[in-house]
This record gives sequence, C-alpha cells and structure tokens, in this order.
Amino acid sequence: MTQTDQLIQKIELPESIIGMRKDGVLHVYYKPHVEITTEYQLRQLATMLEITKGNKHPAIYEAGEYVTVGREAREHAIKLESQ
Repeated sequence: MTQTDQLIQKIELPESIIGMRKDGVLHVYYKPHVEITTEYQLRQLATMLEITKGNKHPAIYEAGEYVTVGREAREHAIKLESQ
C-alpha cells in the first residue's frame, strides 16, 4: 500500500488492506495476484462498514499487479455500489 503512513485505522484481509486515511478517505488496496470474487466482495463490504461505522466516505481503490475481477463479481459489484 503506497499510503500506509496516511492510515489511522486499517484491517488486513488475505486479499486486501482496507483503511481509513487521516483525511477521511477510505483506502482499499488489493494485493497482487488476487481474484476478486463475490464472496470477497461481501467480506470487503462488512470490513468497510466496520471501519466507517456505517457512514459514507469517499473511497480510493488501488490494485497490485495481476488483480482480476471474476464475471460474477463484476455483475455483483453493481448491486453493492449503493452501499
């Protein structure tokens, strides 16, 4: 993660690091060689809600090398977008 020094809180999952920056921006870093699945998306959403305490924040998504998104996950992302 290129902005670790900016994080005031973070949770590391096997696929990613999710954290809140000092400026109130949620930062999601996908680790290299990860495939994003619908199962992961649900864990990511739960982690994001935990960090933000359910409040909306702007977010930045950053990905390492060779991160892929499965077809089902792409379609599922549209349903989760409003959350």
